[in-house]
Amino acid sequence: AADLEGLSKAELRLARNEIYARNGMIFGITDLDEYFKTKSWYTPKYRSDEFYDTVEMNAIEEANVEFILQLEKSMN
Repeated sequence: AADLEGLSKAELRLARNEIYARNGMIFGITDLDEYFKTKSWYTPKYRSDEFYDTVEMNAIEEANVEFILQLEKSMN
């Protein structure tokens, strides 16, 4: 929680999607694809429609995605 304190909703969105990007997701959403293409560590491998059937994220990644998503929703 402390690592995310003070982030805007847009920054939280990037943080949440970074977890997917680090696992190779190709988002099919222009701003996310363009943003992550600028990262040296990003290796796009899986379209979003095949990602969930192909990639098994670990429990920590899944918990972090859910936690960040809840923070984003609380900012509405």
